Amino acid sequence: MKGLVVIAVLAILARVIQLVKGRQAQGLFDDDKEEFEGFSQISVLPTPEKLRAFLQLHFPFFARIRPQSQQRFLQRMYFMLKDKHFAGRDGLVVHDVMILLICATLVQLTLGLDKYKMPRFRRFALFPDVFYSRLFDRNVKGLTVYHSGLVALSWPHAFEGHQIPDDKVNLILHELAHALYLDYFGHRSERYGFSSWKEQAIPVFEKMQAIGNHPFLRDYAASNINEFWAVCVEHFFEAPEAFRQQLPELYEAMRSILLQDPMLLKP
Repeated sequence: MKGLVVIAVLAILARVIQLVKGRQAQGLFDDDKEEFEGFSQISVLPTPEKLRAFLQLHFPFFARIRPQSQQRFLQRMYFMLKDKHFAGRDGLVVHDVMILLICATLVQLTLGLDKYKMPRFRRFALFPDVFYSRLFDRNVKGLTVYHSGLVALSWPHAFEGHQIPDDKVNLILHELAHALYLDYFGHRSERYGFSSWKEQAIPVFEKMQAIGNHPFLRDYAASNINEFWAVCVEHFFEAPEAFRQQLPELYEAMRSILLQDPMLLKP
């Protein structure tokens, strides 16, 4: 008799687990609905052929990596497209191209990492211009907020940064660098090697604060160590050769923590 009861209980538990998994897959939990209210995803997932063609044409980083890395890139793109949610603000309409470019930049930044999903940051808010931040009490071009898991971007500035791939200014990369730090590196510095990165970064940062500028890094890097990190990410991807020449130890620290090297990409 006890055996039958145990079997019945196990059957019920199995059914409950199955139902829970089904609800999770469909995003039917109340907290999920509240979290993503007003946000949407890409309208139609592109086929692998169309996605590859889009990236080849509009995302130069993808065209320069090896075929094996391209396959990894595509696989991760599909995860991002299914996981991240987007909303337009102040009248801006979000189009699929915006979503594709943001997700591609997220994959670019994390391509060398085993942990790449950034589960804390699943929402993106896009604005038609600079927008007011209560946190800083001023207008900003971008904002990354840990407690709400939100990345906010002025889309014209974000797109301009994408369009000019070698000016060392890329708003999407910059804000995603903050998100990467907050989601992974900040509380697990030793595990991900961020402590080793800081050993190389802090002397450069402190010298930059003392003299007010740097011959290579743009001035905004002197704001604080978090902005220094985000600016280094922009420079790492957009001017790798000059980065390695000007700051070889810091470049190696960037390469070590992101586990990729833009200098090895095809010209």
